[in-house]
Amino acid sequence: MKFQPFRDRDYIQDKQGGIYQVIGSIHPQNKVIVLQKYQRISPKDDPEIHKRLIPVNDPISKVRNHDLMYWKQKTTAEEFIRVLPNYSSKSAEANIKSHSFKNFNSVFQMELIEIPYEQILHHWHPQQRFKDLLLIIEKGSLQEKQNLDRLERETVEVGLSLNELFGIDLDNIGVTGSILWESHHNKSDIDIMIYGIGATKKIVEASLNISSHKRGLRRYKTTEILPLAEKMALKTGRDMEECFEYIYRKNYLFFFNQRKVSITFAPAFSELIHYPFYYSDTIFSSLTPIRIKAKIKNNRWGYYYPSLFEIECIEIMEKKFEIYREEITRLMVYEHELVGHFRTGDFVEIRGLLQKATNVPSFKEIAAIDTFQIFLGGQETFGNEFIHLITIDEDLNGEI
Repeated sequence: MKFQPFRDRDYIQDKQGGIYQVIGSIHPQNKVIVLQKYQRISPKDDPEIHKRLIPVNDPISKVRNHDLMYWKQKTTAEEFIRVLPNYSSKSAEANIKSHSFKNFNSVFQMELIEIPYEQILHHWHPQQRFKDLLLIIEKGSLQEKQNLDRLERETVEVGLSLNELFGIDLDNIGVTGSILWESHHNKSDIDIMIYGIGATKKIVEASLNISSHKRGLRRYKTTEILPLAEKMALKTGRDMEECFEYIYRKNYLFFFNQRKVSITFAPAFSELIHYPFYYSDTIFSSLTPIRIKAKIKNNRWGYYYPSLFEIECIEIMEKKFEIYREEITRLMVYEHELVGHFRTGDFVEIRGLLQKATNVPSFKEIAAIDTFQIFLGGQETFGNEFIHLITIDEDLNGEI
């Protein structure tokens, strides 16, 4: 089977019935990096299976052993259970640890789930799924339109709203999550993908103009931000008030009437060659937790997953490794709650894991460089990692 490139938030199914979310948009040759989100099961054969599959040690789990539900795929009527409670490093570690396709990744120097192409049964594309739904609304028969459920119709309405409000080309819109592989239920969120830097900028820059008190697509109300702030506080160790302020700054958090709408950004296919993530011979070597002050020099790739920022370190505040501040030039973030708040030119304080990045792409040219980066979203600094805005006199930049 020939596959198109795999991008962040695509979904696949393997031959054993597992449903996976694709993680990131750069992958090893003939393999795809994933986390398993669902497993096909037969409750009649094993009614206690969820007690073995769902992690119980994660403080922010959305799924717990005593709160079980099933996802039924519309096209096959097969039943699935969710085995990834959330995307925290704790859940990811448990997801990877027990999986038969875990493999030591030479770039990240850790085990990841890497599904070989020959084990992939289905590959679902967010753009194609949205295009199919849109086509039914625009040109489908009366019967085809009646066969769409409420959530599928709302998904199209959200896409058309993004087109009208922000000028997003409909070809740059996709839908992911349970709607993508047709297992959604009446309480499912609408998970939208936006492709390309141009479309990303349109939404980020114009979202402040959207009211939180209107019908249709609207921004979060103040009270609706509180649960997000609580989750961010658990992951970062920062206080609720600070977390609330940062989430409020993330202006592309939406509802469609009373249904949550998540917006995730991913590279257009044409951008992948310029995405300064890693090469096949790149090595990220973890060293020690570190805390620094820095200036964000370039956030061009800061809305994708992982988020990449070019930074200028202006002070090392806490370290257990001998390093000069000029050597730290990158910030790589695998934690969604920590991105979307920061712009080029912002001064920030960062606490995360110091890594040596060997043979990594430069932000300015194709040639590989050796440098150091701060990594956020890993197990080592869970509960005590953050990025937050600070005020620094620019005259002191480089002199601290």
